[in-house]
Amino acid sequence: MPARSARPHTHLFEERGEEEWRTWAIRRLWNERKAMGHTPLIEFQPRGFPSADIFSKNETKTKTRSLKHRFAWALVLWAIVDGKVYSNSSVYDSTSENTGASEAYMCKLVGIPYVAVVAKELEQEKINQITSHGGKIVKVEASLRNSHAKELARRNNGFFMNQFGNAEHAEEFHESEGIYWSAHQAYYRRAQFEL
Repeated sequence: MPARSARPHTHLFEERGEEEWRTWAIRRLWNERKAMGHTPLIEFQPRGFPSADIFSKNETKTKTRSLKHRFAWALVLWAIVDGKVYSNSSVYDSTSENTGASEAYMCKLVGIPYVAVVAKELEQEKINQITSHGGKIVKVEASLRNSHAKELARRNNGFFMNQFGNAEHAEEFHESEGIYWSAHQAYYRRAQFEL
C-alpha cells in the first residue's frame, strides 16, 4: 500500500476505516451510474442518403454535460476498486477540459481532491467548467502537462489518473452493450416500417 499524505481539508471519514470509505465511494459511484442511465441516441437521416443510418450519442443529459462523463466515472471507479485511490488521496491528471471537468465531478462525489494540469493558454470557460465541479487548476506549458501531473502526484502522494494511458480500464461493457442494443432496436423498428 503506498504511503498516504494528510488531506488538506477536513476528512469526512477520519473515524472510519479505509474499507468503509471504499464501500461508500463505490456505492456513490454506482448510484451516479444508475442515475445516468444509458446514453440517449439520436437518429439522423441525411438528405440524399436514404439508406444511411447515423446515430449520435447525446451526452448533454449527464451532470457535467460532457461526453467524457461516463469515461471519467469508469476511470475513478477503476482507481478506487483497484486500490490506486484511497480516502486521503488526491487525483492529478493532464486535461484540456471535458475529462477534467468530469473527473473533478467524480472525485468530488467521493470526497477526494482533484487537480487538473492544463495548458497555460486554456480558455477561461474551460477552466471554469473544471473548477465548477471542485477541481483545482495548475497551468503549465502544453507539452509538459503529462509529466507535470505525474510529478505532482508523486510529490504529494497522490494518484496520476493518466486518462490516456489508463483508458483501457474505463470500458463500460454494460454501456457499450446498451448503445449497441439501442441502435439495433432503432434499426429494427425502422426496417419493420419499410417492409
